[in-house]
Amino acid sequence: MFGLTNNILAGSQKLLKLNLQTMKSALAETDEPMWMAFAANDPQELLALQASAARWWRQALPSIGRYRLSPTS
Repeated sequence: MFGLTNNILAGSQKLLKLNLQTMKSALAETDEPMWMAFAANDPQELLALQASAARWWRQALPSIGRYRLSPTS
């Protein structure tokens, strides 16, 4: 009984750690573009920032998916 409880707690801790890493990474990656968007002087500059962000996400999503689907150690 205690072994099962320990396994559940260990798995929960690993999941929590993975979620925290994901949140920190997402916040770090969105911090700079957010400030750049606030500093945009005209709509064209804002649209250019949006297009560059879309390109970045298109390139980053496959690696994010591989990271999320890889087994945790």
